[in-house]
This record gives sequence, structure tokens and C-alpha cells, in this order.
Amino acid sequence: TNGTIEYSTCDDYQTADYYQIPKKSGNETIIEPYEEEETGTDLMTTLCVPIKEKGRVIGVVGVDIFLKTIDAMVSRIKVYETGYLSIFSNNGKVVSHPKKEAIGSSIFTLAKWTVPFKQAISSGAGFSTENFSKRAGEYMDRICVPLHVGETETPWAVLINIPQSKVKEKARSVVYTTIFIGVLSL
Repeated sequence: TNGTIEYSTCDDYQTADYYQIPKKSGNETIIEPYEEEETGTDLMTTLCVPIKEKGRVIGVVGVDIFLKTIDAMVSRIKVYETGYLSIFSNNGKVVSHPKKEAIGSSIFTLAKWTVPFKQAISSGAGFSTENFSKRAGEYMDRICVPLHVGETETPWAVLINIPQSKVKEKARSVVYTTIFIGVLSL
């Protein structure tokens, strides 16, 4: 809280996913984003690592992460000046997006074009496509790559959205430079 680290034991570990999932699976786990209990507004996730002794899980250590920190870092990234990144969980919950009201919603509801890629997103396969964006008013190249967090088995996704006009602008620039160099060489 407020940039400080707090340590605490948890009361609900007997039933809570943050404890039960890594305990039963024996694997590192990233919990689906959820709203922080005190304010009910800040989106968080928990990273959990099982503690093992002789191959048997004897406990779990976890760290809660406020996702607004990740959103603030990602929001500063501009791809080809007007493109953008968004991040969402393995189940499609939006963690970072230029439209702040979209955070916490489902990417499959927010961007209907993602629905056919639901299986690719949850399996961490990634994909690329192009389609028309009403918001941008032009066609976008969209590239989705898995975001593996430690040794967890539920990769999140980073979606890169690039306006095709910007991509073509860069390609035209390379062609014109090549032609110019060729003419100078002659």
C-alpha cells in the first residue's frame, strides 16, 4: 500500500484460489485479475509459488500486484506513433487498454473480433489478423503474443494494434530511399 510492502497471513486460505490452486497443482500460479477488497475498484492479481519439501507442497507464498502500475507503464508505449498495446488475462479480462473504462471488462465483449481467437488466447498460442477499427477509422494489423509470467501455466496476452496506414508509410519510406540511392548510384 502506498509503495510499502506489507506482510500478512491469510484467513481464507482453506478455500481461496491463491492458495488452493498452487497447492493442488504444485505449480506457480497467476490468479485471474480481481477487484481489491478495500476499495472495490483497483484491479489486482496474485502471483503464488508453492513451497515444496521432498516433492510435497507444504505451503504457498504469494504476492499481490496492483495492475494499475502495469497499465501506467504499458499506456506510455506507442507503436508507430498511433498504435497501442493492450494486455489481458488468460480468460480475457482486460488489464491494460487505452480506454481506461475497458479495464476489468472482457476483451471478448469489448472487441467482438477477438471471439474467434478465444482458444488461441487461453492456450497461449498467439495470432495475427487485420480488421477495420471503427475507433481508429482504418484497418489495423493486430498481433497477439503470449505473456508468460514466471513458470505459470496460464499465459496472459499482449495485443499490439498498428494502423496499416503507418505500416505502409514506413514501407513507402524504405522504397523511396532505395529508389533515391539507386538513382544516385546510376
